[in-house]
This record gives sequence, C-alpha cells and structure tokens, in this order.
Amino acid sequence: MTYFSLLCSCLSLKTNSSDFQISYVKSRGRQLKKPHFKIEIKGNSVYYTGIANMSVLGKTNFKLSKSELKKITTSFKQGEFSQFKKKYITKYRDMALTIITYKNHEVRYQDVEAPKKLKDLALLLESCLPNDYK
Repeated sequence: MTYFSLLCSCLSLKTNSSDFQISYVKSRGRQLKKPHFKIEIKGNSVYYTGIANMSVLGKTNFKLSKSELKKITTSFKQGEFSQFKKKYITKYRDMALTIITYKNHEVRYQDVEAPKKLKDLALLLESCLPNDYK
C-alpha cells in the first residue's frame, strides 16, 4: 500500500505544460507613451491584445517554442510566485500598473515598489513577444 501512494505522489509532480496558464496585463497609467497590452498564455498558445503604444494593436495569437515555454514554466514554479504580496503600489496614481495572475494568485505592482524577482518574471513574459510586437 505504501508503494502505491508513493507512486501516485510521484505522478502528481509531473505537470502537463498544456495546464500552464498566466494572464499578464501592463497598463500605461497616465503616462501616455507607456505600452498597454494584455498577454494570456495557455499551454504554448499566447493570446495577445495590443491596446496602446504597441507596434501591433488589436488581437492576435501565436505559439511559444518548447524552450520558451519550458523557461517560463520553470521560472514561475521556481520563483514561488504565490509568495509575493498581492499589491506593490505607490502613492503615485499616474505610474504604469502591471498585473500578473498565475494559479489563481494575482499580483498588482508598479515598478518602483516591486521586488526584483517579480520584475524579472514580468520581463520574461514580455520577452516571449515577437520583436515586431514591441
């Protein structure tokens, strides 16, 4: 019986990459030249919406390579995303706001207040955009 429960535990550690989901929104605040877009990653599919100040506006989608998906999934799993506070907001209302949602944990932040690890995860998500989207 112990062998069976150990086997089940090992199998549950393997995560299917198609189950991986992230939502990432970067809004410009009052600084009108800042980018404003939304990325949703579901498995290896990226659903992009360019809202303002981006090279590509409107909705489109594309696929991540296996290496890109692995890098993102590994970073989020090792980054202990759920340990971040829900908000890192300054008293200044005109700064850009970034929202990342992963495994039902949403974090809202402004660059000035956010920890470096959180900003690095956001940069990783932005790096999955093709160069002509930036």
